[in-house]
Amino acid sequence: MLIQEFLHVPYLFHLEVIAEDNLVQLSLKFLDPDKQKTLTDTCEDCSTLDLTERLRKLTNRLLKEKDLSEDSIFRNKILDKNKKSDSGSQQEINHKVLPQKNLKLRGIYGEFSKKDLSVKTISLALLWKNLGLGFSSFNQNLISTSGNKYDIDANFVDSMITFGRGFNGTFGMGWAMSGNTKIESSNQAYISQDIFGLRYFGLIGYQWRKFESILGYQYHQIKFNEFIHQNYDQQLQNPFFVFGGLIIAGIGFQF
Repeated sequence: MLIQEFLHVPYLFHLEVIAEDNLVQLSLKFLDPDKQKTLTDTCEDCSTLDLTERLRKLTNRLLKEKDLSEDSIFRNKILDKNKKSDSGSQQEINHKVLPQKNLKLRGIYGEFSKKDLSVKTISLALLWKNLGLGFSSFNQNLISTSGNKYDIDANFVDSMITFGRGFNGTFGMGWAMSGNTKIESSNQAYISQDIFGLRYFGLIGYQWRKFESILGYQYHQIKFNEFIHQNYDQQLQNPFFVFGGLIIAGIGFQF
């Protein structure tokens, strides 16, 4: 290595010839800054031409092994570079923010029942980003202390706004677009389809991947007018009111 530094050359060949009787051994050593390689050949009763040819072959072998080694190193460097590039690209992809899914479908259900009263509501809503529209159906059956039966059905169009992502809150309002009610006693029945009603609701949701669990509360107030006797041309002058609250729960799916 000192000779290479002194001569300012990167490579160095060192030839050693050992002769004993008619036997001659050639030892050719190749030195570079990183490693060294030695090849040997033995010849018996060889002429000078034979020794020259053997030395040429040893030299060619060393040079070929060196070129192959350098090609291998070069290929490994390219592979390492490609792997690093692929790894960097993959990390870049992994760190990219996935586009937020804007559409969400929700289904809400609530029910309450006891001896003389049953209340049920079902809602479907489609949300885009933070705004949503939906439809709700409401049904209530009641038997009063006097024995009268009240059967109320109402259909609402809902609008809502949502805040938050993981844990989220929703506030909404619905308007009654259609409905009917029937008041029935032991000997007569009145029906009405003249409805005015509103519903207000608040929801708390938790989003987990594509799915969402929902819990909330709704308050409804409904008014029916112009009750007509089921069999005769008679009307009730007084309106009929329905109001109350209900705990509701549901699930959502984001896509």
